[in-house]
Amino acid sequence: FECTVVHLVAVEDELLELRAERGVIDTPPGWTQRADAGLIGRCVRERAPVLAPDIAREPQYRSTPATRQVRSELVVPIFDGHDVWGVVNLEDVHVSAF
Repeated sequence: FECTVVHLVAVEDELLELRAERGVIDTPPGWTQRADAGLIGRCVRERAPVLAPDIAREPQYRSTPATRQVRSELVVPIFDGHDVWGVVNLEDVHVSAF
């Protein structure tokens, strides 16, 4: 993907767990988040892609010190048959990157 950051995030019980990362953001090892939080949580809950052309307009967006430069996000669910196994999370420093 030609974007700033790519995350592969798994749903484990009530948590989201980072499984792989590519990009300039250096997420701390062992990163987790509640499975219902943020745009990733919305994607898991709705079982559908979430597109945020400008995260400044998204009250559900949860930034971290490492993601303060992010301006747009696309989250797509990954299914393991019927259930959501996790998501591919794409982030970019430009508005409307996706």
